[in-house]
Amino acid sequence: MPLHNVTIDDASALIAYYNPNGIPWKDSPSNDTLEGYWDSTYHSSNQSGAWSTFRFEGTAVYLFAATRWMHGRYDILMDNQQVYQGNGHTSTSIFNQLVFNATSLSPGWHNLTMLNTDPGLYIEVDYIVWTTVMSANLTERSGTPIPRTLGNMTYDASVWDENTLGSSPYMVTGTSGATVNITFQGNGIELYGRTGPQYGMFSARVDGYESHELNAYSGGVHNTLLFRQDNFTDGQHTLVVTNRGNASLGIASAIPILWSNGQDPPAASNRIHTGLIVGLALGLAIGLTMLVLLWVWFVRRDRTYHGLYADERSKVPTAYGPEYEATPFIYPLVHLGEQTSPHTLGNALVKRLRACAIPVIMLYQQAQEQARLYSNTILVPQV
Repeated sequence: MPLHNVTIDDASALIAYYNPNGIPWKDSPSNDTLEGYWDSTYHSSNQSGAWSTFRFEGTAVYLFAATRWMHGRYDILMDNQQVYQGNGHTSTSIFNQLVFNATSLSPGWHNLTMLNTDPGLYIEVDYIVWTTVMSANLTERSGTPIPRTLGNMTYDASVWDENTLGSSPYMVTGTSGATVNITFQGNGIELYGRTGPQYGMFSARVDGYESHELNAYSGGVHNTLLFRQDNFTDGQHTLVVTNRGNASLGIASAIPILWSNGQDPPAASNRIHTGLIVGLALGLAIGLTMLVLLWVWFVRRDRTYHGLYADERSKVPTAYGPEYEATPFIYPLVHLGEQTSPHTLGNALVKRLRACAIPVIMLYQQAQEQARLYSNTILVPQV
């Protein structure tokens, strides 16, 4: 199975933007061509010494941006070590360009930094892809989304306000120290919410793992990924999110991350598989029933046909008259007396035997003649 990659937009709070003179990075200017950018957004700065940094746990990372006529030179640092010098200048705008990548990194936490080294010219970030530390023998899928409502997340409702305007409702707090606890089952968690001018610093921490300090500030308002962390052991975990400072924090939902070896399909797949088995079993039962009924019909039809055929054959056809039944031959009765030898029979007894034998011979000859005629005139039953 392939390794798992995660893609985040430039507006995600996972990507931090800094400028030594305090001038914010530009966020997707409305007077610029945006359709060439991923999700129609990008961040850029023309301030020398401005930098963007991304911290991740993985084995590879890929940085995408556009190359344009007003772009200049930049340095790339991996884990605070300079590893590459590039130039984003082209005479025409070319979008979706891979401006840097690092592969075969040791599994663990790394920092990718892009630094502007050309005063007055721009560097930019469109989106970032990284490869997680998940084993190639596993697959990742999303768990059931966790809504922001009480009972699904734990928080003090008195310091959080609901905002249901628009197509992406969320809850927001302006209270420093306000927290949200999210308990989940899985190997990781993704937190979704808002970035924009009114949002600021917050922290995110799972169980006893390291706390992450992130910034939700952006020049424009976005519904985006605020936080992601994975590589947890199987079981139950708790994410604690805390608002830091006087800016706001907006949270929409969370989604657990599940890693599995693929042998245990999701519940929906089990239901589909069970339904398929039931349907096949029902279809097989109906088919077998139809075959049995068809077999019974053929047996009855065959028996009826052979019965009619046997009735026709049991009748003895004749060309001389109506059909008749043969009468079995019976020897004439003789009164038994004292044992005598056949040679001592009297003349009367001989005459009597001759008189009886003549009709028997005649009957026998007639029977032979009828058998001959029958063999020559066998009727074939009409179907």
